[in-house]
This record gives sequence, C-alpha cells and structure tokens, in this order.
Amino acid sequence: MIIDTSKIRDLVASDMTGYRVSQLVNVSSQTYNAYKSYKKSVENMTLKTAEELMKVIAYELPSPIKLIAWEEGKLQSVENFNTSNELKSHLLTTDYFSWINDNDPNKALPDFSNVESVEDVQSILDDYNYSWWSMEVVTDEKFN
Repeated sequence: MIIDTSKIRDLVASDMTGYRVSQLVNVSSQTYNAYKSYKKSVENMTLKTAEELMKVIAYELPSPIKLIAWEEGKLQSVENFNTSNELKSHLLTTDYFSWINDNDPNKALPDFSNVESVEDVQSILDDYNYSWWSMEVVTDEKFN
C-alpha cells in the first residue's frame, strides 16, 4: 500500500470525525483527534495508523465501483474501479478466498469467470458472507 501523507493531511483537515474513523478502521478517535488538533504530527504517525487512514481515504474517494472487504466490522481493504470489466479482472487475478479452504477444504471457491455485471459479482459475494468477514460491491450512482 502506498502511503500518501498529503492525502492523510487532507483527511485530517476534513470534517471527518474521530468517531467515524474509529467506526471504519482500527484507529481510535482519540488518536485521530490528536492529529486533527495538531497535538501529534502526521510526519511522526506510525505506519499502521497511516495504512488504516489510507483505507478511509480509498473508502471516501468517489469511484464508479468499489470492492470493499470487511473483517470484524472494520475495513480490511477498498479497491476502486471504473468499469465492471476492471472489477472482474481484479477478482480473477487476486486471491481473496483461499483461506476458506483452510477450514473447509471441500468448499468450492468463488468463480468470477462468467460474471457480466456488478450485480453478478455481488450475488457471488453474498454466498461467501460470514458473520466476521464479508465483501461487497458498491456503485456510485453519480457514475451510473
């Protein structure tokens, strides 16, 4: 993951609250608010905090299609795409699901090779939604 301190500074300067950040990622509202109030410097931010804030930035970035992974109610990853073909290509080349076979070796992993739409992708993802881990596709109505 690329850490962009300029984007982190923009996030901290925005109206995003510490409470909202703590809902989305593993950064406490107190930690985030310390950066907002300049009690802590972005330049001295831990790599872990910076990575978590980059997830928030990707989540908030306007994009036609977002692929979002949630773990334990927190953002695990956010990928942004312009087209459903980009999303499909990403899903065909990125391994999000092999861990499933660690617990259930006989469970078939999702096959995205025949998907034709974002709705098809979401239908497959719905079959792999666990109480503690899930993925979703979100589309931005402004782009559709």
